[in-house]
Amino acid sequence: LIGQMNATHAAADAGVGVPAASVSCSSRRCQDNGRERLICGDSVAVIFPLSTSGVLCISAGSDEFVKQPQGEPYYVTVGSPGLVLPCAVQSKYASAPYSVYWMRLVDSTPYLVQADSKYEIDRHSCDSCFNLRIKTVDYGRDNGKFYCQIAGPDGFASTSVVAEVVVLVRPQKPTLTKERVETREGQLERLQCESIGGNPPPEMRWFFDNGTEVTHLATVHNATAKDKPTVSTLTWHVSADENGLRLGCKVWNLAMGKTTPAQETWSQQLLVRYLPKVTVGPDARYGIEVGQEAKLTCTARGNPPPTRYSWRRTGGTRDSTWTEQNISLTVERDDSGSYVCKAENADGSGEATLDLDVQYGPELVVADEVVVQQGETLVLKCVANANPPTKTVVWTTPTGDTHPTPTLHLPNVRRQQAGNYTCTASNELLLYGAGSVSSRTASKRTRVLVSHAPGEARITVAEPVLVGSTVVLNCSASDPGYPAARFRWKAPGQRDYEYGARFSYPISDVQLSHAGDYWCQPFNDVGDGQANKYKLIVREPARLVKTLKSEDTVREKETNYRLLCSAQGNPVPNITWYFNDQPVNSERFFSILEPEAQNCDVPERCSYKVSSSLQWLTGMRWNDKGYYTCQAYNGAGRASESRMLLKVQHRPVVVNDPDRPTVAAQLGHRARISCRASASPEPVFRWYRNGQELSQSNVDFGSTQQRNHSFDVYENTLLLSDVQQTDLGAYTCKVANLFGEDSFIFNLQPKSKPSPASDLKAEPLTHRSMRLSWIPGFDGGETQQFTVEISHDGRVMKTISASATEPPPSQHFVGIETPRPVEFNVTNLAPLTVYSFRVKAINKIGESEWTQPLVAITSDSPINPSIPAPDSASYDSMTQVLAFQPPLDPNRYCLMIYLLKSSDLWERWDCVSETDKVELVPTAASLRVRNCYQQTLECSEVIEAAIGVATAVGWEVVAAICFTVLLFVLVVAVVGLYCRRHRLANEKKHLVNNGNGVGVYGSDCAKNRQISAPIYAEKTFSASNLGVDRNTGSSKDSGVFTSMSNYQYDGPLVNGTNSVNCTDTNGGTLPCQRGPGGYEDHRRTPQEQQHWQQQQHHCGGDYSTTGEPGYGHLGNGYTMPVVYGQNFVDMNPAGGSIYASREGSIHSGYSTPSQKRVIREIIV
Repeated sequence: LIGQMNATHAAADAGVGVPAASVSCSSRRCQDNGRERLICGDSVAVIFPLSTSGVLCISAGSDEFVKQPQGEPYYVTVGSPGLVLPCAVQSKYASAPYSVYWMRLVDSTPYLVQADSKYEIDRHSCDSCFNLRIKTVDYGRDNGKFYCQIAGPDGFASTSVVAEVVVLVRPQKPTLTKERVETREGQLERLQCESIGGNPPPEMRWFFDNGTEVTHLATVHNATAKDKPTVSTLTWHVSADENGLRLGCKVWNLAMGKTTPAQETWSQQLLVRYLPKVTVGPDARYGIEVGQEAKLTCTARGNPPPTRYSWRRTGGTRDSTWTEQNISLTVERDDSGSYVCKAENADGSGEATLDLDVQYGPELVVADEVVVQQGETLVLKCVANANPPTKTVVWTTPTGDTHPTPTLHLPNVRRQQAGNYTCTASNELLLYGAGSVSSRTASKRTRVLVSHAPGEARITVAEPVLVGSTVVLNCSASDPGYPAARFRWKAPGQRDYEYGARFSYPISDVQLSHAGDYWCQPFNDVGDGQANKYKLIVREPARLVKTLKSEDTVREKETNYRLLCSAQGNPVPNITWYFNDQPVNSERFFSILEPEAQNCDVPERCSYKVSSSLQWLTGMRWNDKGYYTCQAYNGAGRASESRMLLKVQHRPVVVNDPDRPTVAAQLGHRARISCRASASPEPVFRWYRNGQELSQSNVDFGSTQQRNHSFDVYENTLLLSDVQQTDLGAYTCKVANLFGEDSFIFNLQPKSKPSPASDLKAEPLTHRSMRLSWIPGFDGGETQQFTVEISHDGRVMKTISASATEPPPSQHFVGIETPRPVEFNVTNLAPLTVYSFRVKAINKIGESEWTQPLVAITSDSPINPSIPAPDSASYDSMTQVLAFQPPLDPNRYCLMIYLLKSSDLWERWDCVSETDKVELVPTAASLRVRNCYQQTLECSEVIEAAIGVATAVGWEVVAAICFTVLLFVLVVAVVGLYCRRHRLANEKKHLVNNGNGVGVYGSDCAKNRQISAPIYAEKTFSASNLGVDRNTGSSKDSGVFTSMSNYQYDGPLVNGTNSVNCTDTNGGTLPCQRGPGGYEDHRRTPQEQQHWQQQQHHCGGDYSTTGEPGYGHLGNGYTMPVVYGQNFVDMNPAGGSIYASREGSIHSGYSTPSQKRVIREIIV
């Protein structure tokens, strides 16, 4: 193999052996440049011709290798140590007859790599390793390709992946050659850039200093040796845009690193001579609307620069020239055309053309008026002139029908088709700078007249028509006809129409006699229209012909007093009575309206007369005084009325509010007590304190008196100066005149905090406001204000200082004074929402208690038909999510949600702005939703939300059901436990009383021993030794004994009753009861009584020591009931054992000496 390789090297050195290209294999043969060659593998091979008779095939990257070099190059630097190229083969190839070695390709020539001072073959990293380590990198030796190869018998060879080792060397700074400074546009120029060295070969890129890269115009010749330059030649045609620019050459390779900028060099500025380059503006195709100013600009650049400019017009209706660089003109239609700008410099001239397009909207030509006979064909033409040409031309008829045509044809025209016909044309302008198409539209009308007779007459009158006024009857025709209609009139009582052609019929100073039918007849040259009539109704406004006195006086309790007045008019007047500007009370008065007889043939021409009287149902009262008004009205004109002041002579009546006798004053200051009384004639006021009349001699006081002349109300004020504690108390005001007297007691007290308000009411005003009103309490002698508290769902929302105002008193009020409520409007509330209100009064001394809360609900939001309602809504009770469709703009609308409360009351929950769902909506029996404006809360129609069964039931019902089921289970368990224990107790009783020879008789004896346990033979098993407290009967350890405080082991009953003692054989006594609770039981039957006596016998006698049947010997004189082998009732039917283990402790139960536990525990 070495000989073959040397021969290969020799052939390569002689120029005979040149490595062939890589070939692809199919089956066992290879194709190399069209010639068939035998190879030794199926993979890609490199073929080295050795002779004409055969080749050497080297398989590339075969499966014989476990490790081999990477496919990417190995980049190293000169002098870097320890580069390792991996190679590991299958174990069969690691020894003879196979050989593994490294080859190095230098200029496509392979050389054997030997281990020496430069290279080392690593065999120690693994059993089959042949790694090549380059000890110190050298550019001339190691810059190339390495591969690991296996050689074997019969010419076998296998080659690893080729490892390319690249020794990085930085290139030198580039230089430019063949540089020319001055050139001309379009000339071919060449420029070279050279850089010596560099491995890998450097990248060479070309740039103009304006950033334009022209590397694609260059060819590169890489260096053939380390000290030879790499040359890039740039060849290009010079452009005028390159004048004044510099060319740069940039060189870079991997040895410089990615962060190191490329080395560069720049040429001198290029000097390019070129003809003027002309640019016209603002656009080569300049669209402008007629009448606008067009500004044509011309710019040019050249080397040398242009020195002369000129314009000429080459198209259109006229030719023009200009010698300016920029021209401006107000365009007209004939200014459209081509405009050429010419610029000149020393080398020649250049030109550019601008097309000026003057655009304008449509101009229409139509006939102003067209007259056509009914039944003929109507032809209308519309001529449009526009640039660009019109896009649409449409005729529109008076009825709105459209016809997209310039010429309209309507056959068999009728009079209903007369009217204005409109031609509308439009085009689209493409104007410079507009950004979009500009539409222009023009319209022009043609009036079409169809000759025909007028239509039906129509008469109009300004109603109502009153006596004495001037009225004008106007006549028109439903169809004016053509020529225009004229009109004839016929008044009531006339047989024929009057001669003339006026459209109006005036009547001055109208009287009832003018009422009747008026006819109008339209006509023209074609014919007559349909006549029509108008019934003129004349109204005579009601007027009083008999009026009331201006003033009258009566005495209290006077009877048969009445008021009379009469009126006339057309229609019949109605007379209404008022007392102090309010309709009279039917409980106090009755009125009679009596029409008078009429003598009139035509009802609409009659004037009707009526009379009315107002009578009192009872005698006159003092508060009947005031103003009485008789008003007549019949719907025409203004009402006629007569007013009278009625005075009533009566005894004085104090009109102060009887529920507010308190007057407050500050000690040391002045006090005022006002007493007001109604009386006629004028009364005398006297003041009393403690039964004595006040006078200047004994009290420092004064008084003033004034009178309301309208209703004979007098006011007297008691003035107390420097009020002291002794001045406080009751003051009596007495008022007297000729007819009697009246009195009133006032209570003077110190100033205090105000009294609570009363009679709190709420009245909805709008869906967002309510009006509150209440009666103020006593103000405490100081000005009081009010605070309103507003709550919702138990939470105080707002507390407002209310500037509440009392409504103004009636100007004509007569009677006892009553407190007037104050009113306060609450705004910014939510619709259909329950609120709670309460009020308290405040003055500078303190504040009153709150009123009782008043619960009120606002009205619902009004419906706005323009707001669309939701299409659907659904509610999920598990997630508490309400979904709805479709969503509206959340910035403008909100979704109003209503919940049905348990009290069958719908209430608004919230109005939320969401896109399609609302979260955390409370559970309710039903839900409704509607869309609303956020600002005004006007809403759409309401819809029901689809709701599941779980939601409709609610968690309260579910909880109640669960609680009921649980309670039922507990009751069943308690009853079952009770029955089980009762059954066990009965079984024990049965066992003791009827136990097949068991020597314990009945249960009563067991009851006497309140702690049921076997009797132990030895004293070591006594109660004290077992840890049992004899006083309490409880175990100190096991806790199985039950305390019975009523009994003692060796003494009488604790409650003082003597117990019956049962005696054992040791001389001890055990307590026995005569009956339950230690008393004789008188409820026993004779059989039971006999059985009871037997029990007492056995309780009181000794235990058997003779081995009686049914007893076992326990020792020490005791006998033990035999419980094993007897007919013993199962006391643990549940299956659990009532016996302890054989080795159990005595503290865990009762045991026999044989360690067999008989009974663990008996529960009494």
